[in-house]
Amino acid sequence: MIPWLIRGFSYVTQDYVYSAFIVATLASVAAAIILYRLADLEHGREKARRAVWFLLIFPTSYFLHIPYTEGLFLALSVGCIYAARKDRWLVAMILGILACMTRANGLVLVPALGVEVVYQISKGAKWDNRWLLIGLIPAGFFVYLAVIYSIAGDPFAFIEIRKEFFYISSTTPWDGVQAAVGQLERTGGDGILAGVQELTFIVLGLVAGIAAIFTMRPVYSTSIPVNWLLIVSVTFVASIPRYTFSMFPIFILFSIFSKDKYIFAILSVISLLYLAFFSSLFGKGFWAF
Repeated sequence: MIPWLIRGFSYVTQDYVYSAFIVATLASVAAAIILYRLADLEHGREKARRAVWFLLIFPTSYFLHIPYTEGLFLALSVGCIYAARKDRWLVAMILGILACMTRANGLVLVPALGVEVVYQISKGAKWDNRWLLIGLIPAGFFVYLAVIYSIAGDPFAFIEIRKEFFYISSTTPWDGVQAAVGQLERTGGDGILAGVQELTFIVLGLVAGIAAIFTMRPVYSTSIPVNWLLIVSVTFVASIPRYTFSMFPIFILFSIFSKDKYIFAILSVISLLYLAFFSSLFGKGFWAF
């Protein structure tokens, strides 16, 4: 999805790099605005402001400002759930399809919205045929596979590429966690980034997923753990701090638990220190997720 947007903007800018930054910036701004509206819908303006604050100071938020898929995927996935919560199921379907064209994690929107439907029915809602549109969301992933097929002749070529160049293949979540623990044996900065920090954010996602079950609407408490399982269930765990963006309800969760000003200050300081550390490494050309 994002390469097509970059190409589209390049007709105006005449430069792919500038276009990539424009796409990332606009998508990130849209993500922040939609997240605010979604959090406002669920918890009010005060918590909505805090949710956006924690999004913008998240330790890997620098990826929102550079040509990665994080900003666009965040905008599309948050927009999809927001549209569903506003009972605009056709819009939710379209945004869900586009999210699947951007990242495979977009498929998580299907069970998340399915749970939302079950929840609404349990609250007395009558059957709505528009709910069936949820089943069309995976079409975006099939578009992605078709593009790969047109290029490589194999729609699943990305699986072999991940395995050959990055030593990544699907496995169980406990194998993924064990692999991350093994990274602690690496020396120097590699052990800190590939070991300590990956494990730190694995634990963060796990705790957030559990906390969401008891504090958030089922659509969100489904989204966090299913995304967590997807990003952890690999033989070589990498970039968890960046992939945490796919678990976007975590920012609303932060806002819920930071009602006390001291907790808000502590979480803010920790996040800002992490952001300064990670972004400085990234700016110097080092791998930082």
